Amino acid sequence: MIPCNCFLNKVLRGRIGRVVTGGLLIAALLPAALGARAGGAPSGPSEPIEVAEAQARARPDDGAAQKTLGYAYYEAGRLEEAQAAFERAATIDPDDLGAQVNLAIVLCDLGWHEQGRQIFDRAIEANLEDASMRVHRAKCAYAMGAIGLAVEDLVRALEIDPAHQLAHFELGVAFADAGIYAEAIREWGAVLSADPETPIAAQARENIRVLRGVQDEEESHDASRR
Repeated sequence: MIPCNCFLNKVLRGRIGRVVTGGLLIAALLPAALGARAGGAPSGPSEPIEVAEAQARARPDDGAAQKTLGYAYYEAGRLEEAQAAFERAATIDPDDLGAQVNLAIVLCDLGWHEQGRQIFDRAIEANLEDASMRVHRAKCAYAMGAIGLAVEDLVRALEIDPAHQLAHFELGVAFADAGIYAEAIREWGAVLSADPETPIAAQARENIRVLRGVQDEEESHDASRR
């Protein structure tokens, strides 16, 4: 069962100690072992950079070739070059939602959260039932500190696709950030239930292990003070 938005906002507000509203910046970071985000990369065919570059040079007006190049750069961690390639693809074909979403993901990764979120807004208007787009927008909003907006998108994504692994994963991150460990573990457990063999499931499994260790330490500390 997915908690309603009002419950999540109320709980997060109480644990963080500040009003949860869109655009609010907070200093609520996960420990390093929990902070790594799994999944959420641009989608596209995997090609060696040299091959993708040659294809893009040979077909400079082919949006698909530019997208493939952008994906190759992204996989190699060359984000600025990926951004440029996805921008070219989006310019060649303004109706290509894939190019726009990939560009938005890269912009958010580069720290251009507002620009990335604006692109997600337009893409979601054109495809309201796409759960993955909402998860990507939520990740961008969360990085901006817009916790309420992020939670709304994650909850809506799970209404659309109750087994969406990345939505469950990120909702678990939000709960863990707020110190609501039992709910975080429940969400990461849902990731494992959906498919225990994916890379994001491996990250969720590790997060659960670390968070249970934190719980044990807190319980031991509380017991020693009694």
